[in-house]
Amino acid sequence: LFFFALMTSPSNELFKTRQRLSSHGSYGGAFKISGTSPSNPSIHLLGPRTSNYADQPGSYAPFTIGTRTSSIASGAALLPQEPTVTKASSTATVFTIINIYVGLGLLAQAYALQRGGWIALAAMALCGLMCAYTGKLIVRCFNHMDLELYQDLGGATWSNLADYLLGWTGRSVVTFLTVTEFFGAGCMAMLMTWKNAQAVLPWIAFEHIAVGVTCLVMPALLLESFGDLAIFSVIGACTKILTATIPIVIYLTWSPTWQEEHPVEYQVVNYDTLPMSLGVIMLAYSAHACLPSVYSAMEKPEDFPTVVNVAFSSMFIMYGLMGGMGYLVFGSGCSPLITQDAFTAATEDWQIALCTFIVGLVSWATFSTTVPVVGVLTDFIAVLIPTNVWVNTRLSIRKLRIVMCLLLAIIAYPTRNYLGYLESGIGIISLMVTLLTPLVFNHFMFASEMKWYEKFFSIFMIVVCIILTIIIGFYSVMELLRTLGLVEYDGPPPPAH
Repeated sequence: LFFFALMTSPSNELFKTRQRLSSHGSYGGAFKISGTSPSNPSIHLLGPRTSNYADQPGSYAPFTIGTRTSSIASGAALLPQEPTVTKASSTATVFTIINIYVGLGLLAQAYALQRGGWIALAAMALCGLMCAYTGKLIVRCFNHMDLELYQDLGGATWSNLADYLLGWTGRSVVTFLTVTEFFGAGCMAMLMTWKNAQAVLPWIAFEHIAVGVTCLVMPALLLESFGDLAIFSVIGACTKILTATIPIVIYLTWSPTWQEEHPVEYQVVNYDTLPMSLGVIMLAYSAHACLPSVYSAMEKPEDFPTVVNVAFSSMFIMYGLMGGMGYLVFGSGCSPLITQDAFTAATEDWQIALCTFIVGLVSWATFSTTVPVVGVLTDFIAVLIPTNVWVNTRLSIRKLRIVMCLLLAIIAYPTRNYLGYLESGIGIISLMVTLLTPLVFNHFMFASEMKWYEKFFSIFMIVVCIILTIIIGFYSVMELLRTLGLVEYDGPPPPAH
């Protein structure tokens, strides 16, 4: 309020500048809260508006939240007459990409090794390499897309790119995959919040925690802007760092007594559940929708390939250390949430206090993930509802958010004992969105310009991704049926996670 009063004071030179600029038009950038990563929604700089709206005298670029916009007219006071945009350096972009991608999937990397064995580290590196490659492809496709045709439909979105290349069928398929991915991510975030809250409050029944946490999520869904939850992004970043240190701290301060009471077993390759491991790994690399926005905000776009390589290499190191140390400590006993395992190994008072503190932060982080995921999912659903039965108003959007939140909770509750399978299922969708979709887009857009070996490689990669999707899906479903006792299991009993 003090800053606003200072800026609007008639004696303030900036106030006079704003009055002068208002008669000539103003300029602004735009931000968009989008489901860039189902496990880690973020705010991204989209850059200057280029539509006619931004060129009208006295207009300014709005802040876009889903399908609704709001604005801050006084922002023009801080801007010179000549439009300027602050771009991100290459180093800052590396950290931006890492912060967007590294979300809830970090908590499950030790479980990925438990499902696949030590060979999962090699699979983790291969998945990171392929995702870095397809990340460059998707940005290349958006750079060659005619965005003027889709200015009124959201601009550079995956659905619009699919429509541009494949027509209505492509748009429908991509929209279905996106909605399914976010729906699964919402269930996963909700379930993780419940489980982490239960770890901190073990004396409360899980059913009561589920109801209580869901009720706490609902008021946050009534916010006009999810930017009001920005403080949780800072908490989330700190949580990622602290969570990654848990297995290392436990390993270095391992209690001999606990080690004797909990002998661990390792496997080099776990053939039965290796496909499920791949699904969990792909979950951690799913956020390609953010890359076009990140690219447009770069100071040196020509450095983008190097930035992507460095970012994905760093993510592999982070996931590898997290998963490897977690598997080294807990072995075949790893669960889908490393934070729950940490409580079982904490014997000293300071270890219990550390785990409680970190799990508390993780609970807040998963809470702050749930709210934007529900909001983005609501925006997707609202567009699909016929206009004759739906009036897009602020009140109706908020009501729809509440309905979606309750629906996610109802679906998530029966999966409370099968979080690993839910993560793997979302990973399958992520594989199609993160790997398969960019390859298909790139092939249809540049096939006429490709040489024969480039075209052969493109088709080969598409076929490989389709085969991987089928294999991972089939074996994950079979493993779930075995766990439920619906299919005979020849080997040892599967762990009851």
